[in-house]
Amino acid sequence: MEFHEVLGIFLSGAILVGAYIENKYSTKIISLRSYYENRSEQLESINSRLWNEFKLYRVKTEEFISTIEDIYPEDIFSLEKKTEWFFEQSDKYDD
Repeated sequence: MEFHEVLGIFLSGAILVGAYIENKYSTKIISLRSYYENRSEQLESINSRLWNEFKLYRVKTEEFISTIEDIYPEDIFSLEKKTEWFFEQSDKYDD
């Protein structure tokens, strides 16, 4: 046998082994790919909902602080005091 014949047999065997492996594991690979694609979509949805909740609470906090400023126009409280007071009030309503 010459070198190119041996090389041809080796490459044919490698192609057959590759095809066997691809056939055996392709369904598992496709299944894993679809699982991770679905998981990615779920995480994007969760991330979007959390971001919307964050924006909503930020707006509500800004409205609340604006209300405090309307009640106390002379700025009796500093911003730190307003923030502390806000969290104290929110803790009361959480329980």
